[in-house]
Amino acid sequence: MKKTNRTNRIVMGILGALVVCLSVPQFCGCATFSRFVPAPGRTLAPWVKKVYVPMFKNNTGYYGMQVNLTQAVVDEFLTDGRLKVENNNRADVRVEGTILSFESKPDSASSDNIPIVTRYTMTCLVKLYDPYATDRSVPLARYTVTANTRYISDTRRLIAKLETDAKQDLYEQMAYNIVQSVIYGRPDTPTAQERQALEDFRAKNNPAAYEPNMNSPKMPRYVPLEDR
Repeated sequence: MKKTNRTNRIVMGILGALVVCLSVPQFCGCATFSRFVPAPGRTLAPWVKKVYVPMFKNNTGYYGMQVNLTQAVVDEFLTDGRLKVENNNRADVRVEGTILSFESKPDSASSDNIPIVTRYTMTCLVKLYDPYATDRSVPLARYTVTANTRYISDTRRLIAKLETDAKQDLYEQMAYNIVQSVIYGRPDTPTAQERQALEDFRAKNNPAAYEPNMNSPKMPRYVPLEDR
């Protein structure tokens, strides 16, 4: 009896540790950025304060993912608070995204080949555009962002998670990675056209370029007669 109880405690301890790891994927090396580690210095121009997030595109065969991911990205920008979400005609930068791939594969299986733990992996391409550009043929920056999450998918177990809940976890993790990439991340290697587009965009929008350069007023300060 004592041996059985000890075995049960060991099994429950292993399952408990697994649940913690699955519920906090950052600890398992599943995230590009971690909510528990201070972010690096901001790479986005400091005068960019408002973004517009149109509906993401979806290049996968999983219909509807773009709707959930777009909403998650908007919510993450609002939660982060560093950038406001505005309409296109009031934004400083337009954030467009495309879901390039989504993959579901078992991480481990039982003796009867039923997946115990399933891993979801998603890759997105995020592009920043000048919201007032007429054609948006050349982005200001590109980011390839990945996210993944693991969950107990064997429905015979009490701690199993529904697919819809697991996918929502993936959307939220991807949204967090996207927001961190836009603000702090290093863009993919730019082309010559992209470098030129970024230089033109900065020259046109940088408020520092329009600051007055005179160091003294044109009119002298008035001095009362009794003080002259």
